[in-house]
Amino acid sequence: MASYNQYYDRLLDLAHKYDFALSLGDSLRPGSIADATDRAQIEELIIQGELVKRAREAEIQVFVEGPGHLPLDQVASNVQLEKSLCHGAPFYVLG
Repeated sequence: MASYNQYYDRLLDLAHKYDFALSLGDSLRPGSIADATDRAQIEELIIQGELVKRAREAEIQVFVEGPGHLPLDQVASNVQLEKSLCHGAPFYVLG
């Protein structure tokens, strides 16, 4: 089975050709507040940060989906973490 990463350069080429932005969704966001800021979420943010860098190097606009299902006291730290790991890319949250 092919991973999206195998086709990322092709996607960057298409985004450049047709001038569209990339939205990097998160598939490992917390399912509940019990999962908030777990290892899987952080590792995915690191990967998203690498993808942000590649998009910017290709002069493609990119934004990142932020986590949901966080306890209120973790929201600010998650925003700071995401901004840091994803190189200040704009992000949005669902919910």
